This record gives sequence, C-alpha cells and structure tokens, in this order.
Amino acid sequence: MNTEFRFDDFGFNDKLAIVDRSDNYEWVEPQISSLFSAGIVRVELVADSGEGDDDVREALREYVKQNYVVDIQCDFGDEADISRAVSEAVAIRDRFLAGNYVSFGEMA
Repeated sequence: MNTEFRFDDFGFNDKLAIVDRSDNYEWVEPQISSLFSAGIVRVELVADSGEGDDDVREALREYVKQNYVVDIQCDFGDEADISRAVSEAVAIRDRFLAGNYVSFGEMA
C-alpha cells in the first residue's frame, strides 16, 4: 500500500475510510459485481463521501480506482466456474475486510 495513505475505521465497526497524512478521507466499501457481457466477476473498492480538501479527496478516489479493482474471468454458462469466480471474489473481499490492505491485484 502507498505509505501516503492508510485505512482507518475511526472507531466505526461497519465503516472504513482511506485517509491521507492530513486526515482528508473518503469512505470506502468493497463491492462484488457480475458483468455478464464481459464474462467477469469484479471486486472493487468504491470510495464515496468523505471530508477534507476536494483535490486530495479526488486523489484518494483515483488511487482507490487504480489499485483496488480486480476482474476474475468467469464462464457464466458453467455453474462450477461461477462458483470458483465468486469464491475468489469473496476471498479477496474478506481478506481486505480482515485488514489485508494490499491492492486487489496483488491478492488475485
């Protein structure tokens, strides 16, 4: 993870934010989605609504967008492949929620 940023829950158990050195932050949430037309299951960290300098918050959102998305190939016509892809996606999300904040590409 970039040392300029950290993840912090600010004492909330169900929320997590990406925070810079000056305590500007964006709330983040991991999401799993199926993109049938592309044949992928996507795991991404979505940043939304924080506080602080607007330019810094935009940089935080861009950092999240570039480092916390991974696409897992999936044949949606094959139930076993769907199960495999979803299991991989859930494992990535769960490792992140457990405190393993490396980029999603490194987890895949």
